[in-house]
Amino acid sequence: MEHITGDEDRVREEMFRIPGFVIRRYRPGDQDEARRILAGGLTGLAGPAFRSAIRAPSNLGLLLAASGAVHALTASPVCTATAFLALLALVYLACRGPFTGYVREILNGDMADIARHYLSALGGCFWVAEEEEEEEGGAATGGRGGGRLAGIVAAKAEPADMPTACHLYRLSVDPRCRGRGLARGLIQVVLDFARDGGFCLCALDTTSVQQPALRLYQRMGFQLVGTEPVSLGFLSRLSQIDVCHLEKRMELAPALPADPRETPAPGAPHDDQVDGGDSNPEEKLESAA
Repeated sequence: MEHITGDEDRVREEMFRIPGFVIRRYRPGDQDEARRILAGGLTGLAGPAFRSAIRAPSNLGLLLAASGAVHALTASPVCTATAFLALLALVYLACRGPFTGYVREILNGDMADIARHYLSALGGCFWVAEEEEEEEGGAATGGRGGGRLAGIVAAKAEPADMPTACHLYRLSVDPRCRGRGLARGLIQVVLDFARDGGFCLCALDTTSVQQPALRLYQRMGFQLVGTEPVSLGFLSRLSQIDVCHLEKRMELAPALPADPRETPAPGAPHDDQVDGGDSNPEEKLESAA
């Protein structure tokens, strides 16, 4: 990922470039597109959640048992089929409900005023990715962006009163731009922000439905630290959706010595080696493409 800067209205703006996209800080004019990308990404998860739920052994058993009971009582193929389809519809509603409800909640919450919730908050930021526009002849504009928004991500310090962790929020990529490394680039921007801000931890929540996202997070150094079912009462059993909590311990850059002469000579033992300590640094994060 290339780190670049741009000048706009005499304000120097930090940007990050990956092939085909430029990632920059949020501007007020981005709000409608940012809301569209997030809402579309979340509501689109109802289908995958439903397909996963109907393959769950507990739901398959419920469908077969209920259909068999109706057939035994009525001996009617129509009633049996109707009961089967009604149960399928109930499973779909159980899968769709968490995402549509969550979309309403966040669109009326932090996404209703992105600047106030993220840019004005201590330890917070919001980024958007825009497609690079092509110049005449098909050449890219060389990191100037200017195209349609393609993805979003946010970060915020938690807890707010004594922040020690940076929480990743609102990662979403427009379906037309998926499979091009943009999600990895957006995650990397948040990790760089957390490291440079001195946070010891980067945390996030996602769902068990989002298996490609879970695999990407884990490849980038996040570890699954806990799961819990979505809160829907009985429908939680039908949806089979879990909320997944992930964390990544940040590897902070070492401080430079005050006197260059204090820098250990190559091959000289470090303090932990002299004391018999066992140094085991965390695996370095894979660079974004």
